[in-house]
Amino acid sequence: MFRLSIACAFLITIGLALSGSLQAIAQDNQPPQTQVHLHWGQRRGVVRYRMQLAADTDFRDIIFDRVITGTQIELDDLAAGKYFWRIAPLTTRLGEFSSAGVIVIPVAQPQESQMF
Repeated sequence: MFRLSIACAFLITIGLALSGSLQAIAQDNQPPQTQVHLHWGQRRGVVRYRMQLAADTDFRDIIFDRVITGTQIELDDLAAGKYFWRIAPLTTRLGEFSSAGVIVIPVAQPQESQMF
């Protein structure tokens, strides 16, 4: 079974990084760039995976559905909100999808300006 769990050595690394400081963002009046790095454990004999990102746990509102070579992907420019992702091994046929992982992109809080 292809599940997201530590017990079956399925590794997830999610990193959120906001580029630039809030002060620089407030001055430039541009939203922060959000980067999400997803990584999963490699399956024996599998080089390609099918990855889906959705706005709901049932994957009815799929944002993208891609074939990924390797065991990681960088996602850029996701709007604030909650997302769900899953992968399936892709060889000569599509394997079973993993259980859903969750990505939460927080709303950036503007920095309060100080008056002197």
